[in-house]
Amino acid sequence: MLAANMALMERKFPAIHAVLAQKEQGLATPVLDGDCIVDIDLGSGRLYKGDARQMAADQVEAFVAAPYRAGYKSVEGIAGDSMVCRRYMERILDSLRSMEGAAISSYPRERAGYLFVFGLGLGFHLPLLAEKLDVETIVVVEAIDEFVSLSLKALDWCALDDAMTGRGQKLHLILGAQPNDIAERLNGVIGTQGEMLLDGAYLYRHYPFWPLDEAYQRLINDIPTKMVGRGYYEDERKMIRHAVVNLHRHDHYLIRGRFRRRYSVPAFIVAAGPSLDESIEYIRQWKDHAIVFSAGTTLQPLLKAGIIPDYHVELENIATLHSICMHFLELRPDLFPEKRFTGMKLIASVTVSPMVTPLFDELYFFFRDSATSTASYGEGIEEMNGVGPSIANTCMAVAARLGFEDMYLFGTDCGWRDQRNHHAKSTMYYTMDDFKVQSFEGEFAAPGNFGGTIYSNLVYTWTRDMIEQKVDKFALKVFNCSDGAFIRGTTPLLPESLFFPGKPLDKEAVFKRIRDESEFYAAGQFLQGHDMGRYVTEVELLRVDLLDLLKQAEADKISFRELINRLHDFDREGYVGPYRHIYPLYQGSIIGFVKAASFYMNRLPEQCLSQFMQDFIDIYRDLHVEMLDEGRQIYEESKIMVEGGPEPEWADGKLVYPGFTY
Repeated sequence: MLAANMALMERKFPAIHAVLAQKEQGLATPVLDGDCIVDIDLGSGRLYKGDARQMAADQVEAFVAAPYRAGYKSVEGIAGDSMVCRRYMERILDSLRSMEGAAISSYPRERAGYLFVFGLGLGFHLPLLAEKLDVETIVVVEAIDEFVSLSLKALDWCALDDAMTGRGQKLHLILGAQPNDIAERLNGVIGTQGEMLLDGAYLYRHYPFWPLDEAYQRLINDIPTKMVGRGYYEDERKMIRHAVVNLHRHDHYLIRGRFRRRYSVPAFIVAAGPSLDESIEYIRQWKDHAIVFSAGTTLQPLLKAGIIPDYHVELENIATLHSICMHFLELRPDLFPEKRFTGMKLIASVTVSPMVTPLFDELYFFFRDSATSTASYGEGIEEMNGVGPSIANTCMAVAARLGFEDMYLFGTDCGWRDQRNHHAKSTMYYTMDDFKVQSFEGEFAAPGNFGGTIYSNLVYTWTRDMIEQKVDKFALKVFNCSDGAFIRGTTPLLPESLFFPGKPLDKEAVFKRIRDESEFYAAGQFLQGHDMGRYVTEVELLRVDLLDLLKQAEADKISFRELINRLHDFDREGYVGPYRHIYPLYQGSIIGFVKAASFYMNRLPEQCLSQFMQDFIDIYRDLHVEMLDEGRQIYEESKIMVEGGPEPEWADGKLVYPGFTY
C-alpha cells in the first residue's frame, strides 16, 4: 500500500512527494493495533489518545449533523453605486416573483464547491467526509510532514482517489508549516477552481494546532472578501475616462511600481484614524526630520494643525473629491488664498478626478493594479499593486516604491474603540454635512496596538491584513504610532517616544532625487504612439466571444454550475487574450452578475431552476450588449481627443447623476 500511495503522491502532488521521499524518521512514531496505525505518539503525548478510526468516525458524524459553512448571507457581486447593477437586480427579482414556489433556502441545495479540511493526521476522516458530503473540491491542509508520511501507511489513498474520481470530486493537498504559506496556497487553489464556488463551502477542523488554527481563521476572514464583487462597470468606465484626460491634459511625472534603491530617510504615513488627534502635535514636532505623506482625508486635520505634507496621496476617482478638496481650501484661506494647493505635490492614481489634478502644482501619477486604465494605457509599465482597500495602503505602497524603508504610522487605526469616534475629529466625517457619519458598525475585533480591543468592519480588517502583507513582503521597518489595531510585523511606538537625533532633513535633496528617478511627460506626450484604435477593435472581439458563449450555453442546455465553469475559464482568458486591454471594464459585471445570481440559483427548488437560468441569460446578455456599445463609444471618443480632436463631454469629470459617484 505504501508504494502505491507514494506513486500516487508523485503523480498528483509531486512537490509534496519530493519532501516525503527525502524525509527521515522524525519524533512522531506510529501506534499500532495489529498491522493498522491507530494513533501517533508525539513523544510528549498522543495525537488521538485512542483509536483514530473511531475518533474520525465520531468527529465526521458530529460535523455532518452540524457543519460549519461559509456562504452568501445576502446577494453579493452587486454595487449599490451602479445603475446597471440596480437594473440587473430589478429584473432578477421580477423573474423570481413570476415563479410559483420560488422559496429560498438558507444554504445551497446542490453540491457545494469546496470542503476545506484543516489537519490530515492519519487521514481516516477523509473518505468519510468525501462520501457523506456532496462537494466538488476537497482541499486538505497539513502543517506536519511526518503526519502525511504516516497517513500513507495508514490510509489507502489510491482507494480514496478512485472513490472521489467516481463521484466527480477533486482533491488538493497543501503542506505548509506557516499560516502565510498556507494562506497563499489556499488562495492559489481558490483562484484556479474559482471564487464563485465558495458559496456554501464547508470548513472542517481535525485537530488543534496553531498554524492550522491561524490559517483556518484567516480563511474565514478572507472568504467574504473573495465573494464580494470586485469593481463594477460605471466605476471602471469612470477610471478609463479620467486616465485618458489626465494623461492628455497635464505635465506629470510617472512613478512605476518597481522598487527604487532604498535610503535611510524616515517616512511619516499619516492616515485619518481617531488616534491622529492625540498624535498630531508629535507629527508637528518632528515633521522636519521625515518626509510626510498625507493619506486622502488626512489632509484636512494636517492643514488645520498648520502642517503642509510633503506629498499628498489620493486613490479615489470620485467627482466629489473635488468638493472635498475645496472644503479643505476654504478652511485655510490664509495658507491658500488662490484656492489651490499652491506649492503642494500630488501623488495619485492616474484615475483621480480630472477636476482635482489642476489644484496641485506638481503631479505624480501611477498605474494601479486591477484597473481598466492600467490594462488600456499602462501596458509595459510596472503597476502599483497593493494600493487598496484604503488610502493608508496606498501611501505605504507608494512610499515603499520610492525607496522609503523606515515608516512611522499615525492614525492608521484600522478600526475604533468607540464607534462614534471613528475618524479624527477634524475630518469631513464630522465637518461636511454630506459626509457626516454618527457611528460605525463592525463585526470584527482585534487586539489594540497599545492594549485593549479595537473594533472594525470588513474594509478595515482587510486594510490591516494588506498592511501586514506589505510589511512582510516589502521587508519594511515599520513603527506603529497609532492607538488602533495591532498590526503584525510592526513595532508599537508611543508618539511621545519619538526621537530623531541630528539636524532636520534636507528635504529638497529628497524631492530632487524622487523627481530625477521619475519619468517626466509633457501634456499629451504619454499617449503619443498609443494605438488608440485597438481598444475599439478589442471591444468588438469581446462582444462576439461573450455572446457566442451565452448562445452555446443555451444550445447545450447546461446547468448553472457548468455556466460558472465556462465563465471562470472565459474570465481567466480575458486578462491575457485578444481583448486584454479592455477586459477589466467588463470583468466586474461578467463575474459579479454571476455571483449575484448564485445566491438564488444555489437556493431555488429544482422546479424553478430551468426558468431562472433562461431569465438570467437573457438579462445578462441584454445588459452586457448595452455596456459593450457604450464602451466602444468611449474608446472612439478618446481616440479623437488624443489625435487632436475635441474633448468629449465627459472630459470635465463632473458629477452627472446625483446620488451616484459619476
